[in-house]
Amino acid sequence: MAMNNPYQGNGAEYTHSNPKMIDVSTINDYTLESFGLTVDAVKANHFGIDVTDPRTGEHLPDAFYKSKIESAVALAEKKLDIVILPRYVSEHADFYRNDFESFMYLRTSVKPVIQLEKVSLEYGGNMVFNYPADWWRVYQLSGHIEMLPTLLLSGGNNLSLAQAYSGYPMIAGIPYTVGNEFAPQLFHIEYVAGMLPPARRGVTRPWEMHPDLWNFIIKLALKEVFEQWGRLIIGAGIANMNFSIDGVSQSIDTTQS
Repeated sequence: MAMNNPYQGNGAEYTHSNPKMIDVSTINDYTLESFGLTVDAVKANHFGIDVTDPRTGEHLPDAFYKSKIESAVALAEKKLDIVILPRYVSEHADFYRNDFESFMYLRTSVKPVIQLEKVSLEYGGNMVFNYPADWWRVYQLSGHIEMLPTLLLSGGNNLSLAQAYSGYPMIAGIPYTVGNEFAPQLFHIEYVAGMLPPARRGVTRPWEMHPDLWNFIIKLALKEVFEQWGRLIIGAGIANMNFSIDGVSQSIDTTQS
């Protein structure tokens, strides 16, 4: 299903420092199944173990597996401070002088970054300046953005590098009273965050899901499956059970507790 995205640009924002990895209109087309996070994948990882209710022989429903996959994805995202499914993010970042003087260092609130769509400077609720795409330096895995002004390369202004930085960001018309040490939500950033499925087996890039992350999520889901299976076998909170009838005995010990 295509997404109606009001922020979609005209493509001029994509450069060798910020290559286009995904069509923004297709973001919602990506699902957990696109990454191989499926019911069958979890079941394949408990091959040889028949996860059923011993009283009825009934298998756990697929809906249970799906809910545990979603839970595992959410847990992995929190533990690793990342997001997986692609999503369009529009947010603001504060101005800090030290960061700003370090090539306008910005950190996105969500990572990794698949591609950057827009960086602008706002003041008084109004957009003041759109930073050119050829200034952007995007570090996808860490979600870091830096700027390298190219005014001296634009031709016709004969600015030296020192002059370019001395006027930055005052070239955008920001009053000096704002540019002390801190200003809240001065920068507006739009980007696509998340990951993409690997394009080639055995080779993973910063914006693609790595196989060890996939394995981690499957194991998190599998843990939930086995916990439920343990409750079916022996009952919740019980670590061992013994039966003895007419001299015939059975003992069950588990490690679920």
